[in-house]
Parts: sequence; C-alpha cells; structure tokens
Amino acid sequence: MRGVILTLKEIPKIHIDVEGILPKTIKNKRKNEIEDLKILYGKEIVKLGDFFDVEKTSENTLIFCGNLERVKRIGFRMDEGIIKIEGNAGMYVGAFMEGGKIIAHGNVGSFSGLNMKGGEIIIEKNAGDYLGAAYRGNWKGMSGGNILVKGNGGRETGAYMSGGKIVIRGKCGTFTGVGMKGGVIQTTRASFGLGASMKKGYIIVEEEIEDLLPGFIYEGEVKNPEIEGEKLKGKYLIYSGDHAERGTNGRILVKCRT
Repeated sequence: MRGVILTLKEIPKIHIDVEGILPKTIKNKRKNEIEDLKILYGKEIVKLGDFFDVEKTSENTLIFCGNLERVKRIGFRMDEGIIKIEGNAGMYVGAFMEGGKIIAHGNVGSFSGLNMKGGEIIIEKNAGDYLGAAYRGNWKGMSGGNILVKGNGGRETGAYMSGGKIVIRGKCGTFTGVGMKGGVIQTTRASFGLGASMKKGYIIVEEEIEDLLPGFIYEGEVKNPEIEGEKLKGKYLIYSGDHAERGTNGRILVKCRT
C-alpha cells in the first residue's frame, strides 16, 4: 500500500465526519477514486475531495493535515494500518478501534478511544473528556488496546473500561476511572473523584493525588509491584475500593514520595 496525505483546504463552518476513511479503504485506490469517497458535512453527503487536497506519498501511512478540530471520527472503527494526525483533531479519534496505530501530534477531542477493543493511540499533547470511556447508554468502555497521552487527560477518562491500558503523563481529569471494571490507568497526577464506583482494575498514580473518595480503604504498602505483567519501581501505597459498590476488587496504587 502507498500512503496518502489528506490536507484540509479550510476550516469548515460545521463538523466534517470522516467515518470510513481508513488505511484499508484507500488501499490501492487512485487519487481521483479517493477524492470521490463520501463523507458527511453536517447531514449532507459530500466528496472527500471537496474538503481535502489528496496527495500520494511513499510512506505507508494515511496522514491528516491541518486544523482538524472540526473533523470528527478520524480512525473510527480502524482495524489495521497507520494513521498520523498533523494538527489538532476533533471528537471520536480511534473510537471503536480494533487494531492498527494512530499517532496524533496535537490535541484530540472528547470521546477518543471510545469503546476501543485493540490497537494503539499515541497523543502527543492533550486529550479531551471521556477518553477510552463507554458510549452513552452502553456502560462498557475500552476493553483492549493501549492509549498514551503525553499531556493531560480530560474528565471521566476510562469510564467503565474493562480492559486495556491508558497512560497519562500529565494530570488526568476529575472522575477518571469512574465505574471501572478492569484494565489499567496510569497517571502522573490525579484529580478529585478518582476511581469512583470502580469494581475491578488498577489505577496507578506516580506523583500527586487529591483526596481519595471515602469508599477507598488503605491496605498497606508494596515494593516494586507487578501489575498486569509490568513491574513498577518503588514503593506504593495500596487502597482497595470503591467500597461504596458491592463486591468491589479495584485497586489504587499511589507511589510514595520518600
């Protein structure tokens, strides 16, 4: 497969939905065939070439360029290949993703990694709310794959997640891990409401945490714990919870400063 660069011609007045524009759908297509692919502009069905300049490249990657804050569903239901986003992106980046890799060099909007099942998302800056969370009314969030955020995360990151791993190198938003049923969330700094109503899984805090909710109980200390096959270095305080829920077996680990 040869790669394709899609450069947004101008910032649209309303959102563009590029669901279905994936590495496998452009595979082996000629430039004019890619330009004729259908996308949504609001409720209107339009051609991809109406809003994006299309350029072939030798790099084996689908690349989106420009200010893409009003472009949503990049990598939606992706299951193979590589997507690069050169700029800020809108909502639903990598939502329902099952495989492949997305590298976002800017910020991404809310609901990125929603109900993710596999693959990898790397976000060089910040993520919006509900990263790796559940689709509204579904209550089953991310179940597999890996997400790395090099900046900060938004509210309710990993809400109702049941598997996979989310790493946030900055600070996560309020109520991260709410309703968590499995998987791992690792963050440098944590906000209020961490792990609310969680039943299973692990949340790891490396540096700073606001007060834990009263449903968490201190269980002791552990040195160099191994979580889901990965060994952490240092001493950690362990809290079980959220005991506001029945039958909970969740764990929050907070690294000791000394």
